Amino acid sequence: MGTVDKIKELIEQMSTIKDNFHVENGLAFSSYDWSERKKKTCYMQVEKISDDPEFMKWRDELVLSLLQLKKDNYIDEVIKLLEKFNGWSDKKEFEQVESKLSVLKEHIEKYAINSNDLEIVDERIQEEKLVNKVLRAVSKLQRNHAYDLQSSENEMNDYIRDILDETFETKDQTRQGESEEKSDAGEVDIQIYIDGNPVVMIEGVILKSVLKEYLNKHIRKVLVNYDPNGCPYAFIIIYYKGNNFIDFYDRLIVHLNQFQFPYERLKEIVDVDIEYAELKHAQTVLLRNDKTIRLHFYVVHIV
Repeated sequence: MGTVDKIKELIEQMSTIKDNFHVENGLAFSSYDWSERKKKTCYMQVEKISDDPEFMKWRDELVLSLLQLKKDNYIDEVIKLLEKFNGWSDKKEFEQVESKLSVLKEHIEKYAINSNDLEIVDERIQEEKLVNKVLRAVSKLQRNHAYDLQSSENEMNDYIRDILDETFETKDQTRQGESEEKSDAGEVDIQIYIDGNPVVMIEGVILKSVLKEYLNKHIRKVLVNYDPNGCPYAFIIIYYKGNNFIDFYDRLIVHLNQFQFPYERLKEIVDVDIEYAELKHAQTVLLRNDKTIRLHFYVVHIV
């Protein structure tokens, strides 16, 4: 589910969330009765929702989703209102939020962030050319009958490197890095260089299912362990050796959207249509020290 659809769904839940208001006694004021020689406390009833677990979860999900939209004063104001609930004026705050969210729902499409809004401009390499070359490499690997279920990760990585080496200056990272365990880094693949400077990191991994921790480790490797410079582009190539390609890809997208990347994620993981049944491409954009990084995922069904 995209950010816009998620927010629309949360807005539609407002009427249900509103039912969770409950009445509590709130401290209004206290005074001292000298005739009776004792302190008197007067209470007033308040309608409260800020301590309701369902409301808190709804609010947090809404704030998190709103933060993924284009920023402007209106969105900022809605977020501030959502964070303002304190138990004393919840009813008033909710009515304000309700009004603003109803208006936002009618105009939310203009706040959606797409790939063009986060275009990475790097004069050294054109992203369209880069993406097409990687697609060509993984599709050629898939068509090559020498690579099947018995092929190792390094063998397939080397093939991808050789195809890319026809166009770009590449360096094989497996020969120089070391893994998190300080052992041979056979799973870290390729850097693409322009005029001797690194521009693209590429990491390959074999999966038969969505092994979350194993995949997470590879993502961190390509983004952190083996990229101290912060290259503008990174690719994760997943060689899938399972039986249910679509189910695997769907589960992968769900996991990636829930994964805590080492850098701020500016947009959801989105599918990129490449017109192939056994090849999938997804991408997102990260923010590293005020620089955007385009992270691409290719999933190649190996049979």
